[in-house]
Amino acid sequence: MSKTQRLIPVLSLVLVGSLAACTSKQLYQGTMQNRLNACEKYHGEQRLQCREQYQKSYEEYERERQAVLEGKTNTP
Repeated sequence: MSKTQRLIPVLSLVLVGSLAACTSKQLYQGTMQNRLNACEKYHGEQRLQCREQYQKSYEEYERERQAVLEGKTNTP
C-alpha cells in the first residue's frame, strides 16, 4: 500500500471531524440567534434579562461542556 493510500483514511477522518465541528458551531449560533429573536416580544428590563441569558459564545459553551463531560464541574 502506498503512502498516499494510507493517508486517505486519515485525511477523511480529519475532514469529517472538521465538518462536524463547524456544523456544531453553526447550529449553536443559529439556536442562540433564534432565542435572542424570541426576546424581542418582551419590553424594557424583561427584554434585557432575556437577552442576557443568550450571550455565551460557542467557545465558552464548548469549554463548559467539556468540563462537564470530564467531571470538572464547580457545582456542589
